[in-house]
Amino acid sequence: MNVLFVSVFPLEYNTSATIRNKGVIQGLHDLGYSIDTLTIKPENTFIVFDNGINDLDHLIQNKYYIDSSSIYRKFMATKPNTENENTIDKLKPSKLKSKIKKILLSLMVFDTQALSVTNKKIKEVASTMNVEKYDLIISSSDPKSSHLLAKRLLELYPTQKIPWIQFWGDPMFNDITIDIHGMDF
Repeated sequence: MNVLFVSVFPLEYNTSATIRNKGVIQGLHDLGYSIDTLTIKPENTFIVFDNGINDLDHLIQNKYYIDSSSIYRKFMATKPNTENENTIDKLKPSKLKSKIKKILLSLMVFDTQALSVTNKKIKEVASTMNVEKYDLIISSSDPKSSHLLAKRLLELYPTQKIPWIQFWGDPMFNDITIDIHGMDF
C-alpha cells in the first residue's frame, strides 16, 4: 500500500507533533506500507530545526516539500547567531513581533503555516508527484493547516477517490490556535 503522509511541520522540526508523526510513520512502515511525505521545506535557521531527531529517512521513499511563505518565516524564532535576513528579529523588538503574531492569529481560522498552503505552491509540488499512485493520504495536525494542505492537494484530483484520514493531535485543546485567557465559558 502506498501512503502519502502530510504534515506542515517537517520531520526535522523538534516538536511534540513530530514525535507523534514519527510513531505513525514507523508503524505504517512496520505494516509493510510504502511511505512518502509532504511537508513545508525545513529551515535550518529556525529554533525548532533539529535534523538529529530525523531518524526516519530510511523509511521514507520520497519527500516532497512546499516552500514556506515569507510572512511565516518572519515570525518563526531563529537560532542565535544565524544570519537570517528574513526574520523580524533583527528589525523589531521581540515584544512587537509577539503582538503582531497574536493579532495575525486572532484573525486567522488556521495557524500561520496556512500562509504557505497556497494553491500555486501545491500545484508546483503536485506536478513532481504521482498523486494517483497513493492508496491512502494521512494528514496530521498539529498544526491543523496540515489538513488544509491535504484537502487542497486532493481538490487538484477530483476524479481520484483516494481515501483521506485526518489524524488530529488534540483538536479540543485550547492552545492549538486560540487564546482563551479572558474568555467567559
